[in-house]
Formats: sequence, structure tokens, C-alpha cells
Amino acid sequence: LAVIALPVYQNYTIRSKVSEAMVQLSEAKTTVSEKYSTENVMPTDNTTAGLDTPESYDDFEYVKRLEITSTPVPGTIVVTLKIPGSSADNKQIQLVPSTTTGPVVWTCESVAAPPGVGADRNHIPANCRG
Repeated sequence: LAVIALPVYQNYTIRSKVSEAMVQLSEAKTTVSEKYSTENVMPTDNTTAGLDTPESYDDFEYVKRLEITSTPVPGTIVVTLKIPGSSADNKQIQLVPSTTTGPVVWTCESVAAPPGVGADRNHIPANCRG
């Protein structure tokens, strides 16, 4: 029973810590969306988005950095997790914006490139598993 229960419990504890990162992503998503709606252009870095520097997010318990980037598209928000002693440490989750239908639509996913930097499917919320 322990062989089955332990990995499930470990994934659960990691997912609960990842929820802090999801809160930070959500706040950044609001800021980027507002910037787009007022200026009709996606920010490509934290400064133009009106956010603190990527490194300043290290003050949070489970977030190492949060960065606005233009990869894969301008306005993408990437959070790097800080969960020492776990396989989720230094892994990344991103929100990718799309404006093809008018308002900003966000897709949450694990970072795909370069290989190995994305958070494991078992460690991210269901809505980020694509």
C-alpha cells in the first residue's frame, strides 16, 4: 500500500505548493491583459508589463522567478518553481496569450523547450495539462 500511496501523496504536496505559483501567474495575467487592452500591444518584459523584476519573485516561498517574455509569443508569462528537494524544483509553467478572437485568451501549460525545464504533468493543475 505504501508503494502506491507515497508517490500519490508526494505529487499532492507538490501540487499544493505549485498553487502559490498559480496565484502569481493569475495576478500577472491580469496585469498583462490590462496592458494589452489599454495599449493594444503585448508587453515583452516585466518592465513594460508594469511588474517587478523577474528575480524579485524569489521572496515568495515556492516561486523562484516570474518573467514576461516573447517566447513563444509576446506576453507569455513564465514562472519558475522553487520547491527544493523535489523533482519540481526549478521547473517552469507558462501562460501563453492569444488575441486572435479579440479579447486575450490564455493557455496554461508546462514549458516545452528546452527539454527538461517544464514542470511534470503530475505536478501542475489539471487546467495546465493540455
